[in-house]
Amino acid sequence: MKSPWGRAFHRGHGILDGFGPRAGAPALDAAAPDGFAIRRRLRAMLSLLAGGTIALLALLVVLRPQVAHARTLHLSDFCYAVTALSTDDPPGADAYDCAGPPEEYNTRSLWLRLKRTGAEDADAEAVLIIGNTRFERMEVRFVGVTGNVARYAVAVGDFSEHWRPGSKIAFSDHALNAPLESIVLRVDRLSDVQFLRMNITHDDEAALQFAALAATIGAGLTLLLIGALYNAGLAVAMRSGSAAWQGAWAACVLVWGLIWSQMILAFVPGLAGRTSAQIATFLACLAIFLATASVVSAIREARVPRTLRRITAGAGALIGLSGVPLALMRTGPLHLLADIIGILVLGVLVLCAACIVVAWRRGHAPAISLGRAWAVPMLALGSVQVFDTQGMFWGGGSQVIVLYAAAWQTLWLAISTTAKYAHLRNERDRARSAEAIAYRMARQDALTGLGNRLHFIEAAEAMFGAGAGVSPVALLLIDVDRFKAINDGFGHDVGDEVLRCIADTLRRTSPAGFPVARMGGEEFVILTHGLAGSPLTAFAERVRTAVAECRHDALGDGSRPITVSIGVAETRGQTAYDTLYRMADQALYAAKEAGRNRVHIAAVPNSPATARPLAPEPDTARPASRIGAPTP
Repeated sequence: MKSPWGRAFHRGHGILDGFGPRAGAPALDAAAPDGFAIRRRLRAMLSLLAGGTIALLALLVVLRPQVAHARTLHLSDFCYAVTALSTDDPPGADAYDCAGPPEEYNTRSLWLRLKRTGAEDADAEAVLIIGNTRFERMEVRFVGVTGNVARYAVAVGDFSEHWRPGSKIAFSDHALNAPLESIVLRVDRLSDVQFLRMNITHDDEAALQFAALAATIGAGLTLLLIGALYNAGLAVAMRSGSAAWQGAWAACVLVWGLIWSQMILAFVPGLAGRTSAQIATFLACLAIFLATASVVSAIREARVPRTLRRITAGAGALIGLSGVPLALMRTGPLHLLADIIGILVLGVLVLCAACIVVAWRRGHAPAISLGRAWAVPMLALGSVQVFDTQGMFWGGGSQVIVLYAAAWQTLWLAISTTAKYAHLRNERDRARSAEAIAYRMARQDALTGLGNRLHFIEAAEAMFGAGAGVSPVALLLIDVDRFKAINDGFGHDVGDEVLRCIADTLRRTSPAGFPVARMGGEEFVILTHGLAGSPLTAFAERVRTAVAECRHDALGDGSRPITVSIGVAETRGQTAYDTLYRMADQALYAAKEAGRNRVHIAAVPNSPATARPLAPEPDTARPASRIGAPTP
């Protein structure tokens, strides 16, 4: 006999089943190689992710096993009886009631008896599949036409070999060795009969169904694990609060998926039964709170009204807190409470969507990424509210849909957040590169590529500060002889070429660690350390000779020699740089007066100077007639 309440028997009941038809919201977040290339690759990854997920789900639907003999069982298909817990044998046939819902069974034993309809294949092994819910002990008896009975039992903490992926418990009549006549189901201390979901199928079809369901759930959990680890890494690396909430939400859904699907029983079998159902309820509520917190955190910098943000956060916290009493309840109107929580979940979804839309319309950039991440989860959650999805995905139903929607959203946000930070990193690298170029240009002579006056002063001060009084230091001040005649006779472009050639010669001649710079005009300078006396004089002569031997093809046939005069100042004590520079300048002036193309060594000072190590301008260090090019 069919009854109206029986038609709802096989449906999911919201939060108490862990993301049932009125399931929780997915969490949201705000959001080297060339940045454009990085973004193109990441967009391609997002497109590939979208296409791959849709293709996978389509493939799973198209290639789902055709369980032609599967039959969904409604409570109206059974007759029932309620007895004391101490009763071991099933009631007699006249003790069963086939009309109306069972009553007063929460603390007693509920017996359900199903007669064979004749539509099934009597020779095939039957498998009774029951969705896990809150009960203390369950016993199934397959009764054959010959009167023999195959009896199986599970209890809280011990499902033995009967647990299956997708929160299923399976019982087979293979030990009956006779055609099946009826099935008798006993459930002790059942929390709510409306949470019982059952179907019966053949053994080979059940094996295929569970294999496909295990692969589907395993793939979804793997995607969630990747997303959770990646978001945790982002939260640590970027110190991002929204990424931390997103990672916490993904981890919560991952643990919920492990417990709801019963995959955790492979490692912790003691969680079987009511314990796992209660934990799944609590985690489902907690996940909704974390999802809401992720949304509010992601838009905290947007111009979203504070009242809207507070109401959204408060609604999410209310659902999160309600998970504690819902998880602990064993009796009472659980299905009614599940409907109420489902309505609250829908309200939270609307509030979160409103926050994102307001932030988006007010120009908050991360809200765009949030809105795109919402697309698939909102479509999935909306569909499970409208359609009965419990029979989809081999009995995984709305839970599998939520699992994949969560995985999609987590990976989408992870990749989009990576794209955003890649763009920011690229901009940062460009700024650092521009800063480095500006720093170098401020200290580099544009014509010759040598260091300029600023670069040389910094190098000299560093050398004087690090090695003062320890190693001899000398300054070679070099000036091109009769350079004005070159400019006047051949043009300034030829003069520039000569200066570049001399700069290359000085660079090649000077050992590594000796700063070389162009001080301005036709004047160059070299700072040495560790050379004194004859070795210093020999080095200066080597520089002068190298310049004199350099060919200058820009000057006609290149045979015209270009010479330099060099003034050398040496210190063996703690002579300040400005004093040393003045001495070298005077020595250079003496070399010019002596006929040019020669090296002049200044006398070593007898006492150290105490002046501050700053280089003077050349026009204060020697006669004005030598500030520009020396006269021929």
